Amino acid sequence: MDILWAAMAICAIVSVVFYVLAISWQRTLRNQAAAIRTLVQRLEAFESMEDPVMRRKISELMPSPLEEVSILSFRLSDGFWRNTAGLTEAQIRHIHEQGTFVGSVKIETWRSHVTVTLRELPPHTQSSGWQTRTVDIYETGSDAGTVLWELDLEPALTLSTRRHATLELRYENKTVVLAMRHAMKQARTEIAKGENPEERIVFRIPLETEQLVEFRMPETDRGTGTEGGKEEDTSVASFAFQDEQQGVDWQLRLRSFERRISSGHWTIVEPRRTRRVS
Repeated sequence: MDILWAAMAICAIVSVVFYVLAISWQRTLRNQAAAIRTLVQRLEAFESMEDPVMRRKISELMPSPLEEVSILSFRLSDGFWRNTAGLTEAQIRHIHEQGTFVGSVKIETWRSHVTVTLRELPPHTQSSGWQTRTVDIYETGSDAGTVLWELDLEPALTLSTRRHATLELRYENKTVVLAMRHAMKQARTEIAKGENPEERIVFRIPLETEQLVEFRMPETDRGTGTEGGKEEDTSVASFAFQDEQQGVDWQLRLRSFERRISSGHWTIVEPRRTRRVS
């Protein structure tokens, strides 16, 4: 009889121990499931960027892939066509009727490439209204520029072997160049004068603030809408130039997105000092 009672007591003790262990494991599994569920929710919020605090922190710490945006517009007066380009009235009429003109050039400098968006006005005989065209430029190590826009300065010629005189807008080495490409007859004349037989540069605009200091517009003339011409996390500068002799004027607006993180964003945590006991 004593053995029976001893066996029953041992079974009761074992049952209580297993019950306590089962409760403990159940609580542990419940906590782990809750932690996994919280991590999944945070991961989903991170992937969908629904958390505004997370978006702000990432925006502050991650550099933007877009480094700089430049918007260029230029105007060519009647004096340019008659005096600088030396065109006849028939050629000027042909240009106004058949030529495609550039209204603005937006240059986006990304870390991987450059995207140029041209806003153009096609000939009125084909369509009406402004149209946009995009050109992607990737670095190849070559000095040759990329032609963004080209305008014939004379009607089509019957002899295909003769090169037309053209007006050409190029992007080369962070510089926008507007040049007149001479016809064959003009080229021979330029060679006789000892000048460049290929082209005549109308303007060359570097897209770097340091090289545009002399063309910078005063603060009051920028019209940026923000105090001092700056917005949060960006710096804006405006430049302009007018050449009455050539009949050319251009305006350039340059916005840099280079983010400078101040030391106030970082906190240095010193380890707690402890006394060494030997």
